Amino acid sequence: MAKKANNPFARTLISNANMDPAQKFRIEEAYKSIRTNIMLSILKKGCKTIVVSSGSPAEGKTTTTINLAIFCKKQRS
Repeated sequence: MAKKANNPFARTLISNANMDPAQKFRIEEAYKSIRTNIMLSILKKGCKTIVVSSGSPAEGKTTTTINLAIFCKKQRS
């Protein structure tokens, strides 16, 4: 059986997170950085598909994907 992540925010969507504002800011900035790098890669290489993967279950793939989608939407708004 796979172990659950030790990170209490591993399954928390940024938009719903009740956490310290400084910690929330750092996490938001990390997602913005990932989003920017993905967007630059898309422009450079013209990729059409993005895959979020990991070696084990319960490592936050779905949460990461949803948070990235939220930040991509915020950029276009």
